[in-house]
Amino acid sequence: MVDSPTPSGKVVLEEAPECEDTITRRLETATPAYLAECERLVLSWSATIESVLTDAFEDSRCHMAESCTGPMVEIHRWKRRHLLLTSIIEQLKTKESKAVITTLIANKSKHLKKWRSVDVIITDTANEAKDKFKYLDGLKRHIEPLCEETRISEVMNTCLHHLMMGFKQAEAASRHYSRTGFLGIIMSKVSNQLVTLCKASLFARGGYDAYEVWGAPDKLADRESLKHLHTALSECLALHKHYKESLRSLRDMLGATNKTTVSGSRRGASSVARSDGTDSRDGNDKRRE
Repeated sequence: MVDSPTPSGKVVLEEAPECEDTITRRLETATPAYLAECERLVLSWSATIESVLTDAFEDSRCHMAESCTGPMVEIHRWKRRHLLLTSIIEQLKTKESKAVITTLIANKSKHLKKWRSVDVIITDTANEAKDKFKYLDGLKRHIEPLCEETRISEVMNTCLHHLMMGFKQAEAASRHYSRTGFLGIIMSKVSNQLVTLCKASLFARGGYDAYEVWGAPDKLADRESLKHLHTALSECLALHKHYKESLRSLRDMLGATNKTTVSGSRRGASSVARSDGTDSRDGNDKRRE
């Protein structure tokens, strides 16, 4: 039986029977009935864990297809995965669970090989989720301002600077994330968030929609509307330029061997230009770079 996640998002493994003396159980030969129960439990745990890992893989694949999500979505996703996998690991550390595994080892169970394989995978996956969540949680305070109604000028002068410094500090501790491409994924999410900020500056705060700007500019006859649009476009272009420069600085810090890691986020940066009116020549310049 594969246990379903609880309302809190945790998975509860089937409970092992109480074992008053783990040492005694490890030394003695288990009765056939107890051994059969232990093997049944291990098969149940394996099925539950494999189901969780399959769901995690599918979640990652679907998440990669969501090209417009921001960085906070990535932070929340890894936090949920970290808590989920940690709850499973903690259940396997109980005295009762260890007694079940010890029984299989002492009796050379045929199911021991499969369990060891599952145990390695869940441990490695849990460690990965823990490390990535810790990495992102350290950057969270720099990312949150990008997801609020922050003025573009403040983003350029303060938020992006602090975010890039956060990336540099994290990489100083471990270069694993830039080498595996994880940093590029996060930067692409940051690019998406900057696009959202530009759209908000152009449309939401201006009180008109995209059609009025691109489809029927003659409707913007009001001088104040045109002034706001000009100011907003100028800010978006300045943000795009500043972001490109920040990415170059980050790339140089990481070194030439990590250029491909950040290249995905540079492509994401071009979408900022498309949202704020930069023409195709600017995109061609970026590709030549």
